Amino acid sequence: MPPPTPLAVHPAAASATAPVSTRTSLHRRALTWMLCALAMLTTVPLMTLSTASPAAADSGLDPSQFHGVHWSRLGDNFTPDRLVLQGLSANDDYNSARTKADAMFATFQSTLGANTVRLPMNPATANWHTYDAVIDAATAKGFKVILCYWSEDGSNKIADSYLPTWNQMWDTEVAKYLSNPLVYFDPMNEPVGFTTTQWLDFASNWITRESANGLPRNRMFIEGAEADSGGWGSDLRPLCGDSRFDGVYLAMHRYAFPYGARSYDDWVNDIKTYMGNCPSRTVIEEFGADADNGINYDASPSATTPKEVAFLRAITDVIREYNLGAIWCHGIGGRTTSPDHDSLNILRLFSGFDSGSAENLPLWVPNPTAVGRLEYAWGTPTSDTSRLRNVGYDACLDVPGASPANGVQLQVTGCGSGDNQQWTRQSDGTITVYNGAKCLTAAGSGTTNGTHVVINDCQGGAGQQWYQFSDGTIRNAGSKLCLDADLYSEQNVQLWSCGNGDNQKWQTL
Repeated sequence: MPPPTPLAVHPAAASATAPVSTRTSLHRRALTWMLCALAMLTTVPLMTLSTASPAAADSGLDPSQFHGVHWSRLGDNFTPDRLVLQGLSANDDYNSARTKADAMFATFQSTLGANTVRLPMNPATANWHTYDAVIDAATAKGFKVILCYWSEDGSNKIADSYLPTWNQMWDTEVAKYLSNPLVYFDPMNEPVGFTTTQWLDFASNWITRESANGLPRNRMFIEGAEADSGGWGSDLRPLCGDSRFDGVYLAMHRYAFPYGARSYDDWVNDIKTYMGNCPSRTVIEEFGADADNGINYDASPSATTPKEVAFLRAITDVIREYNLGAIWCHGIGGRTTSPDHDSLNILRLFSGFDSGSAENLPLWVPNPTAVGRLEYAWGTPTSDTSRLRNVGYDACLDVPGASPANGVQLQVTGCGSGDNQQWTRQSDGTITVYNGAKCLTAAGSGTTNGTHVVINDCQGGAGQQWYQFSDGTIRNAGSKLCLDADLYSEQNVQLWSCGNGDNQKWQTL
């Protein structure tokens, strides 16, 4: 995504300025909820996506294999310094970074089902051995890694005087990971400031150089040209028809926040238009939507839903229809100083709770319906409604006697198929039963150990909001205490200080 300040002009480019930005479940098979605005609406000329057979040069490319998220530096990736990703420390050595990265990728995998991570790169990071630990941890778990250059100051200045440094960075990384087929390379994040011709020439020269260094073309990602005033890296059509880019993956970036409201159909046409005739090698390398403010992405898009609903449903539908790759920005990390990006994180490292150990970075999912759309795009959807199994008791969270009465204290008991054990993770952080009729509630909004957990009418407030964490705990927003099945009485589901006991660990069934 674009840097926080207007981009400087590439030395050979015409002037271009980035748009002014505005504001940027309990969810899976296991409750390892862990550890990716307004400018004027620009009308995109509509065209029909060609159904022609993909070019022979595209054979062997499989964009659908990339199910990914970004792991970014807090504050975004534009820095002249080493890229210290959120959750890591500048003081980490290889071993400590590897331990943390192992935990991070395990949660990316178990919470989202991800198999790909896009990581930033710059010259200061290329020779930082600690960063190698992150890449090694990812590939050891079978993750595909896409390394991409972020300019140090957001200006994309690849002047003649800087080009040797930039080339050396890529020569170093290609040589280091040439023998590892899980590592892919993207020469530049969003070539804003280049004309289309300049960008194609520049990217082609990089392909030629790194091909001579032995890098196969099917491990290269080349981003699209700038589409419009908000379309950083969006237009794949010039590359799709240029034989210099045969056999490489084409990477599209697309967001709703730079634009005013658009309909679902407008967004579908927009994405298909800019993809051109190349769905057989297209990866939506950056996309995302507000995942931290309670937007319900299960809702049908309409004039009354937030504009992000039409966008996210449209782009995930196109991804699924054409079997494109899809990478959410950001999984964790990213900008904190500009409101258009702050809410894009599909996972959060939440400072309001204990930071945890290096082996157990506590991430949580702010919006299960956003995760649901990402999984749908990947073709691996799961339901927001499920039973919640307590690991310690091997029994399920249950409303005794299937009672609908307010104030009934919950229990854990044998898992069945009744509605009184079907819990739904909602976009606003509530957990409901009986098809949304009642909410999981800390009785009296209590914040002390032993507070009963009951069902009640849904009224909002911290006593009815819950965070689902990567260690399997479910934590109340008001008290920061854990949903706990009392070790001495399975009839007594309560709040209690979070510990390591299995009676506080929950899984979806």
